[in-house]
Amino acid sequence: MKRLKVAHVVHSFLPVTQNWIYNQLLFNTDIDHTIICQFRQNTEQFPFDNVYPVLCGPAILDKIKLQLTRLLPRLSEPVFHKIIERKPPHILHGHFSTESWRILRVAQNRGIPLVTTFYGLDINKLPKRFVWKMRYKELFKYGSVFIVEGKFMAGKLQALGCDPGKIRVNKIGIDLRRIEDAAVNWRPDRDGKKRVLFVGLEREKKGALDAAEAFCRAVQQYTDTELHLVGEGYYRNRVEKILRDNNCSGKAVFHGNVNVEKYRKLLVNSDIVLTPSCTASDGDTEGGAPVVCIEAQAAGKPVIGTTHCDIPNVVIDGETGLLCPEHNIDSLADNLKCLLGNEELRKKMGTRGQKNALENHDIKTQSKMIYSVYQSIYRGRREEL
Repeated sequence: MKRLKVAHVVHSFLPVTQNWIYNQLLFNTDIDHTIICQFRQNTEQFPFDNVYPVLCGPAILDKIKLQLTRLLPRLSEPVFHKIIERKPPHILHGHFSTESWRILRVAQNRGIPLVTTFYGLDINKLPKRFVWKMRYKELFKYGSVFIVEGKFMAGKLQALGCDPGKIRVNKIGIDLRRIEDAAVNWRPDRDGKKRVLFVGLEREKKGALDAAEAFCRAVQQYTDTELHLVGEGYYRNRVEKILRDNNCSGKAVFHGNVNVEKYRKLLVNSDIVLTPSCTASDGDTEGGAPVVCIEAQAAGKPVIGTTHCDIPNVVIDGETGLLCPEHNIDSLADNLKCLLGNEELRKKMGTRGQKNALENHDIKTQSKMIYSVYQSIYRGRREEL
């Protein structure tokens, strides 16, 4: 069979928080990939050929256009047509439903099969809006396959009206080798402190406030513990206030936004990873599970999290981590204390977590599954023709 040509549509290429998309591209070596995006970022971290940003003109005009695309998602259609005309793909793959919607009419007009991967806000937040309910009806009708990362998301997508026969569960894959290399090459500080890692200060759904409250309770008993926070955003100031009010400011280290390499170092240098995800007040959720849950297990770190969305399908409660209901700060703090006071249990969960990551989230395996989805669509399309 000839090499498949797939054009991926993303909002930008590429935020650090979406590095798993980059891995999908790198490990699907039997495919000729093209990237269509609104703008490009983090080029040094994510080098890639055949990237076509729509916004590449004068900065002021691009900023105006970017704002307009929020009101008019299909503003970039004429440019999409030109790019696809020059680089005609066998399949279009929209990462997030918003990007599939942007290119839906282009796919329809040119008769190109469309694959959509749902990730989070597009599974819970967007469907609350009437306009997106209507858009989803059209998207579900034309789209060939809809990929989700877990059973919870699959059920939510079906409830929105998607044909279950079009839904595929494809777990998030990560490059285990990169995590292993970071663990081998990094030498943790030998200062006797226990480190708890939290990632995500920009969105309510990450549970930053619950993480801070639970940490403050746990650190009263385990005073040799530090909270390391990665990210920037609205919730940083509120977390800092919680820490100040509980006399815990000296126990926290804010690293801000970091590159992938620094993030991996912080990950392997931690003892516990805290992921108290929750449903935000505006309905936003993780959709599936935070990728840090997978990366933590790959690094041999136990996860303390919640039973939010697909987290229970990624973190095995009692084996690779400890889970509790959303916003149950008492249980969250108790789980922290349990692991902070039991090094043997941390190591046992870490070892089981590595096995879980290898068996279920190896990017090599998950990339093959995505490739098989593309193949089935391409073969079916040829049979129709």
